[in-house]
Amino acid sequence: GAVEKSPFEENLDKAAFKGPEEYVVATAFEKVRALVEGLEGERRKFDVLIGTDTIVAQKSSSCSSSGSGQWSIFEKPEDSEKAVEMLSTLAKNKGLDHQVLSSVVIVLDKSIVSPEAVFALDQNLFGVHQVSFPSPNDNLVVFQFVVSTTVRMDPE
Repeated sequence: GAVEKSPFEENLDKAAFKGPEEYVVATAFEKVRALVEGLEGERRKFDVLIGTDTIVAQKSSSCSSSGSGQWSIFEKPEDSEKAVEMLSTLAKNKGLDHQVLSSVVIVLDKSIVSPEAVFALDQNLFGVHQVSFPSPNDNLVVFQFVVSTTVRMDPE
């Protein structure tokens, strides 16, 4: 099968969601919706369509609720410099663990009738992983090394 990037611009209003869980699920769903609409417009058929999104979220130190306004949500960094900056920000907030949240939306269909008909068959998968840094000291050098040797940024 072919791999296609969704035309969906990841620009949902984070404040409109109760928490990062809802945000990541909605983003994955919208990525798939945009693909379905594009394929429908091109009269292309598919058997399986898989859309995913992954974010990193860190709760504010001054909140106890889980509203998205109480969370800093980080999406995929644009480049290596932004990746190091994101990791440094997460590590600086000592005592605040962060979560890596992923959502997968799977759509099964033999022929496209309408996006609504396709989404009647969808299945959503969701996962959260709690992560913490051992010490905020001297992490910058480690982050730069890790990013420069292991992180692949999406091509344009």
